[in-house]
Amino acid sequence: MTAIKQFYVSCFILFIAFSSIAQSKGHKIEITVDNFQEKQLYFAVHYGNKQYIKDTLDITAEGTFIKQGEEPLKQGIYLAILPPDNNYFELLVGSDDEQFFSAKTSTENFVTNMQVKGTKENERFYEYLIYMGNQRKKADELRKELEEVKENAGKSKKITDKIDAIDEEVEAYQADFMTKYAGSLGAAMIKASKDVPIPDPKEKLDKKAMQEYQFRYYREHFFDHIDFSDHRLVHTPILHSKMERFLDKLTYQVPDSINVSVDYLLDKCKANEDVFQYAVVYCLNKYAQAKIIGFDAVYVHIAEKYYGGGLADWTEEDQLKKILKNARTLKPLLIGKKAPNIKIHTIDDQPIQLYDVESEFTIVYFWDPDCGHCKKSAPKMVKFYDDYKAKGITLFSICTKDKEKEKCVNTIEEKDLGRWLNTMAQEDQELYYRLNYNIRSTPVLYVLDKDKTIISKNLGADQLPEVMDRLMEMQDLK
Repeated sequence: MTAIKQFYVSCFILFIAFSSIAQSKGHKIEITVDNFQEKQLYFAVHYGNKQYIKDTLDITAEGTFIKQGEEPLKQGIYLAILPPDNNYFELLVGSDDEQFFSAKTSTENFVTNMQVKGTKENERFYEYLIYMGNQRKKADELRKELEEVKENAGKSKKITDKIDAIDEEVEAYQADFMTKYAGSLGAAMIKASKDVPIPDPKEKLDKKAMQEYQFRYYREHFFDHIDFSDHRLVHTPILHSKMERFLDKLTYQVPDSINVSVDYLLDKCKANEDVFQYAVVYCLNKYAQAKIIGFDAVYVHIAEKYYGGGLADWTEEDQLKKILKNARTLKPLLIGKKAPNIKIHTIDDQPIQLYDVESEFTIVYFWDPDCGHCKKSAPKMVKFYDDYKAKGITLFSICTKDKEKEKCVNTIEEKDLGRWLNTMAQEDQELYYRLNYNIRSTPVLYVLDKDKTIISKNLGADQLPEVMDRLMEMQDLK
C-alpha cells in the first residue's frame, strides 16, 4: 500500500473514531406521537417526587419532536408531557451508551402502542409495563369476582388461590428481569421498589412481642433493596418515596428519634455524592417546613451537622449563611431550652422582667394592634384566660408596637385585654424581641413552665386549652 493510501485509510479510521466519540458525548431523542395535534410538547425529568421541565420541543416538518444536545442527559426517568391536558409517557435513560434513540406511540394508549429503536432499556421497560398491566387487569377482575362470592368459602378460596398464583408469577417475572438485565435502570427500579419480606421469628411470641419484632425487623431491613451508590435513583420517584416513608412511618415522631433516623439515612446516602446532596437538601427542607411543634429541632440538627460541618459543600455562600443564621436563631428557642429573659415595662411604665414572674405556667403572648389575626384571636385569648387563670396560669402579654403606645392602650381597652399582665416594648426594643423570639408575624405564643423552660410554642389561640390540659395532666402524673 502506498504512503498516500495509508494516509487516507488512517484518516478514515480516525474520522469514524472521532464521530463515535462525539455522538457518545451528546444526546438525541426523536419522539413521534400519533393523533397528537399540538405543535409542542414538554420534555421533563424526575427529581425525587417532583418533575421539572427541561425543554419545550417544537414539531418538525417530519412530524417528530427532537430533544438533542451536546452533553449526555443525566440518567433517570424522563417524561414527554402533552399539552393541553398534560398527559404523559415516560422514557428511560439508563446509561451514556443509549442516548440516541427514537420513540413512537399514540395518544390512544401510550404504553401498548410504544415502539422504540436504539434503546434496549426502553424496549424492556415497555415490555415490563405491558406485562404488569395485563397481570393487574387479571387480578382486578378476580378481586371483583371475589367480592361477589365472599359469602361462599369454597369459591372464595379458589379465586384467592388464582390471585396468589398471579402474585407468584409476577414475583418470578421480576426476579428473572433483575437477573437478566442486572445493571440496567429498569432492574434497579424494580429492585428498589420491592418490599421487605419479614421471616417468622425463631421463637413463639405473643401478639405485642410479634408486632414489635415485625416492626423492628422491617425497619432494620427497609433499605436492603436500595443501592445508594446508584445516582440514577435520584431521577426517579422511588428513592424519595422510600426516604419519606422511613422518616414518617418507621420513625417515632419526636425530634431525638428523627435526628437519629436522619443521620442513619444520610450516612447510607454518602455512597454517592448526587444521592447525598439530594437527601441532605430534602431533609433540611422537610423539617424547615414542618408544621409539627418541636420539629424545628431537626432542622437545627441538620443545619449544624451537615451545613455547618462543611458536608454540604455544594451550597452557595449566601445560602449557607442564611441557613446557619436561621439555625442559630432557632436553637435557643427549641422546646426544652430556657426562654430568653425579657426586660420590659408594663403598659403603665413599670419595669418588669419575664423571669420575675412566679407561676406554674407562663404564656408569653406577642401581639400587634394592627394585626388582623391578633384581633381575631383576642376573644379566644380572653376566654382561655378566664377559664385557666385559677389553674396556675400567668399571661405575659407583649404589644410589639414600640413607638405607638396609644394604639396598644386603645386595643387593650377595646378588646378587654386588661385582665392579664400587659407589657409594651420600649422605643427601639421591637427589633430586639423580634430577633430573640423569632417573631416574623403575630400573634406568637410560647408556653413556659415554672422554671421558664419552653414546653410548647407557635400555637394558635384555639389550641391553647387542649395543650394546657395535656401539660397539666402530665404534670399531675409526675
